Amino acid sequence: CVVIGRHQNPFAEANVSRLMERGITLARRNSGGGAVYHDRGNLNCTFFTPRERYNRKYNLNIVTRALFREWAIKSEINERDDIVIKNKKISGTAAKLGRPNAYHHCTILASANKLHLGESLVKEPANYISRATASVPSPIRNLVDVNRNVNVPQLLSAVGYEYLRTAAMALEDGGSTQLMKQRGFQLVNPTERWFPGIEELRASYSSWDWVIGKTLKFSVEKELELKGDNSGMKLKLSVDVEAGLMSKIAIQLPQSDQMVPVVTPLQGKAYNEQN
Repeated sequence: CVVIGRHQNPFAEANVSRLMERGITLARRNSGGGAVYHDRGNLNCTFFTPRERYNRKYNLNIVTRALFREWAIKSEINERDDIVIKNKKISGTAAKLGRPNAYHHCTILASANKLHLGESLVKEPANYISRATASVPSPIRNLVDVNRNVNVPQLLSAVGYEYLRTAAMALEDGGSTQLMKQRGFQLVNPTERWFPGIEELRASYSSWDWVIGKTLKFSVEKELELKGDNSGMKLKLSVDVEAGLMSKIAIQLPQSDQMVPVVTPLQGKAYNEQN
């Protein structure tokens, strides 16, 4: 799946129509940040804390320490709070600060399909004009490229136990003594039976109104090449989109500098790259 940040424009981050054709789910999270691609080789970590104890560096250091303890992998946290190995990103980060709680989450690229990742985060060749947050592209690296023994189940366990052995109020290693006090951790099954109301949340956050309709107002400009007797000439198409629906449509004819409004049944319809 492709997950965009709360304040992002999905059409400026990926080709939404192509994702749908390929059966790749598009999701919008409730936190900020950029677009990411997820598959079974990309582990997600979320740290829930009271707002006053929100601390990205503390959380990310737990991850870097886990990587070193388990596989002797040396990694760093850069100024954007990405975890990098030799300037290539293995982890991106985002957060949501509420009251009284906050959460910070990050990805960890273990063995993601980089070909699918690259193909999924390519938008159509059009000019999107918007106040939406744009992703910052970065070179990436899988942990298996550094150590071929890395796998997601072991990575999950390594981060979990590093969390348990780390003091709650300071980034200090409590060692086996601290670890034994915690009595391990338990994997949970996120079902309605375990967490009543979760299906309602799932339905809300997977709805068109949230994923597409939540997009900030934007305009898209495309150049269309004419055929037949006018072959080689281009007209410019401009579409204004509000809440995911096309509101104003205009064209600029060849050899003209004026946009001419167009009345069409497409107005009020959902925007996508193919219409």
